[in-house]
Amino acid sequence: MPRKKLSDYIGSEPRARCLTEQEVKVIVEKTVAQFLPGIIDKINELSREIASLRSELQDLRKECLQQASRAGRSLSYRERKKGSLFDKIKIILSENGYVFASQLARELRISPARILDVARELDYILIDLGGDYAIIDPYSLEEFSQMLSSITSPDPLEASRQLGKYATLFEKLRSESLVFYDGRAKKWRIIR
Repeated sequence: MPRKKLSDYIGSEPRARCLTEQEVKVIVEKTVAQFLPGIIDKINELSREIASLRSELQDLRKECLQQASRAGRSLSYRERKKGSLFDKIKIILSENGYVFASQLARELRISPARILDVARELDYILIDLGGDYAIIDPYSLEEFSQMLSSITSPDPLEASRQLGKYATLFEKLRSESLVFYDGRAKKWRIIR
């Protein structure tokens, strides 16, 4: 009986040859070169869209802040005097964005503890300043945080000048070490 060859079992069809490392490298380079420009164009397009959306979001935030502050200013002085403690605190915070509990207690002749209770009920943010509290509207805190993080100068006086109406809040937070300059990121940060 004649001896069988391996090709008798496998078949006599030619087998695909293995590619060399150089051939694989050439194929990969051609494939990448073919698809990469399209991918880069898509990434650039998405980057532009994200930048546009961020800009629109900032505009909407500014508009919301302006509308929130205008809402409190629409009441006359007489209407403000008649209102409840809740209304008075809402009006003061809508005009200023923040207030200190001790200052508000003197103006309204009410205990600071009562003011803090009302502020909590109204969902305002309370920041402990070691003996006093800053009462701040959430929108104002967001605006303050954005303004603060955009300041690149490590000089507290310069930062205070750039913060405008939030300068006093900045100084009190800084004195309690709740705001600091991050030298690596080159911007001011608030500890929440």
